[in-house]
Amino acid sequence: MEEFRRLQHSRSHDPTAPACGTSECFAQGMPTHDHPEFYRRFGKTAKGDPRWQCRLCQKTFSAGRPARRQKRSDKNRMLFQMLCNDMSFAKICKITGMTYQDLYKRIDFFHDQVRGFLVEREDFSEVDFHRSGSRFATDSQTLMINWPTRRQRTSVAIQHLCTAHARSGYIMEASLQFDPSMSMLEAEAIAGNANEDHVSIAFRKHARVWTRTEFDAYLAKLQKQKSVKLTNLYQLPHRGVLVRYDILQHAHALRLRDILSSTDAPLYFVMDDDRGLQQAFSSAFMNEIRAQRADLAVVSFDKGMTNDRRNQVVAAGQAFLSGLTGVSHA
Repeated sequence: MEEFRRLQHSRSHDPTAPACGTSECFAQGMPTHDHPEFYRRFGKTAKGDPRWQCRLCQKTFSAGRPARRQKRSDKNRMLFQMLCNDMSFAKICKITGMTYQDLYKRIDFFHDQVRGFLVEREDFSEVDFHRSGSRFATDSQTLMINWPTRRQRTSVAIQHLCTAHARSGYIMEASLQFDPSMSMLEAEAIAGNANEDHVSIAFRKHARVWTRTEFDAYLAKLQKQKSVKLTNLYQLPHRGVLVRYDILQHAHALRLRDILSSTDAPLYFVMDDDRGLQQAFSSAFMNEIRAQRADLAVVSFDKGMTNDRRNQVVAAGQAFLSGLTGVSHA
């Protein structure tokens, strides 16, 4: 539930909304339109943007055009297109004339704008899934993250779990196995203070994330079982914490149940042969499955097949299905 609430907050919190930015203030990150009791209007800036003052810490801040502090905001459109088309950072900096530091800042800016857009526009309660289709495909991919520091260059493997609406391709939920809100030292301190070595991992206060001690013990176990040879291929993030993948799977399924709670359309979830993912969806949609309103389709396949062989297998499967149901594929 902690991970579910974290994912829910990331899709419901607008980082672009005007709010107090003082880290020590209780009102930090609370938007003015949701918590007017914490703020008062404080005139306007020289450019005419409205200014606010926090009633708690007395700090002031302005609310204006998102790119008002950028020197070359005219490059944002081209920069965003290059990022979405897998262009390397070196080429982007060479074409735009930007430094790496400015590029990273602009990526953070795009990330906040996209999150704000989702909070403002995304509302699945108005979608008629009877008409638009209620089949969803879930899969994961491993992202190799190369952190921007010269001292620590080792890539970190992070799982990215994604569910798409099968007919439109719209991404219903995307979950990353990474939590930037907590440091590795904090996770280690929580584990040490709890004194829960005798308790099963699933019931510990820090069960949601990996601590360095637990991760090292896990790698040692894999080496002893001869499951891995090089442990330097498995690293924890240099900042933030790595979320346990089984916890992420269950939280992801709960997010989908929350998103689809307003529809009574029959639900079809398609996924690969991942037992953890199957258990997560079976648990989250237990009531819908019992009521025969939700089905899980598990798909397994041979990734080494040629395209011609894949087409033959698909054609044979379609013919077999038509023979069972009497319904042609066309």
